[in-house]
Amino acid sequence: MAYAMDKLAKVMNYSIDSELQAEIQHKKPKDPEPDGDAERLVKETHKDVIFSDKQFWDGASIKQVRQHFSEYLRASKGLGTGRFEGCLLIAERSLKSIVASPDPQSWLEDTRPRKPSQPWGFVGMTDGRYPENRYEPRYTGYMRVEILCLWNLCNELACHRMQELCPSVSDGLIPVYDSGTGIAHDEEGNVSPTLADRKTRLF
Repeated sequence: MAYAMDKLAKVMNYSIDSELQAEIQHKKPKDPEPDGDAERLVKETHKDVIFSDKQFWDGASIKQVRQHFSEYLRASKGLGTGRFEGCLLIAERSLKSIVASPDPQSWLEDTRPRKPSQPWGFVGMTDGRYPENRYEPRYTGYMRVEILCLWNLCNELACHRMQELCPSVSDGLIPVYDSGTGIAHDEEGNVSPTLADRKTRLF
């Protein structure tokens, strides 16, 4: 687990650096110089809040995790947006997918656009406010997130609810946030098409 979490942190840092680099590359002459203080602060002060009691969590359902997260929100007065919007679930499949993900460090050393040799790993995310804030019948309060998109999701959650960002998928499939229209997984992580762009829902 330690190796997977270290790799997850590397991917997060890569995403942060990539966003800042994109701002620098696309800066127009009249634009102010991009300020990387916020990104640097996130990287330096980032700390995961991990619930990892093996006896308590082994075999726990998404519903049980959500209930625990809801209690954590109430206890910590997490009534805002951003980091209080969702709780990450990193189970065995997620750990294996993270370990199998490309090494982000090699991408930083090569600026040529290319696709990874294997897909990016994923983590689960549950909505601590579900079902109280549910307004779409298909929304289940759970989705997966590609690890390369976690930083972008963090930014989007500052102004959107989780269910606004959750892709629309067919019954029996798992919605996956990918910073775009989204994809769908089966339990094993195999990719299937989504029902629709998340901005044009069919329900």
